[in-house]
Amino acid sequence: MGWYTIFVESGYEDEVAYLIRTRNEELIEKSAYQLLIPKRRLIERRQGKNRKVVRKMFPGYILVETDNVLEFYKHICCIPHIRNILHVDGTFLEIKKKEINDILIFVNDNGIIEMSKGVRVGSTVHITEGPLVGYEGKIKKIDWRRCRVKVDFDINDCVFPIYLGLEDEYKII
Repeated sequence: MGWYTIFVESGYEDEVAYLIRTRNEELIEKSAYQLLIPKRRLIERRQGKNRKVVRKMFPGYILVETDNVLEFYKHICCIPHIRNILHVDGTFLEIKKKEINDILIFVNDNGIIEMSKGVRVGSTVHITEGPLVGYEGKIKKIDWRRCRVKVDFDINDCVFPIYLGLEDEYKII
């Protein structure tokens, strides 16, 4: 089983995933597959109030794990809003195990990276709860004002800087 990237029109990721799951019962019989649309929970400030929202990590992409990508592609190519599966010279590119594991470590069963809680110590942060516990080395930048941390994710040798949610438990001055 390998992980692959499906290109879809941005904003239609959930609809395409729904159509794949509901329209292709025959596909389930022929090959096993799993869909993942990685999302992240963030704090956004609107009209003077903070609220938690869920945003997609990679707009326009759906990750799929399947044992037969060619057969899978034949069944989904006619679904609206699907553009293609990432390929080079006719060969579908598999996401490297290390790259997909970096994502799978952080997401929950619903494909969402929940917010982590952290404590400020000078200019650094110590994560006390959440998916980033023990992964402080992956944090590239901290934005305390917007309650976010920047983490780099590699997918097919491309670096995607992603901001994840961070709640400030208390401040140490």
